[in-house]
Amino acid sequence: MFHLNFFYNCRVFQLFEKQ
Repeated sequence: MFHLNFFYNCRVFQLFEKQ
């Protein structure tokens, strides 16, 4: 479950950076 958390965090971060 840790990987999911990490992946999600990375995705959210990338989305915020793209915006």
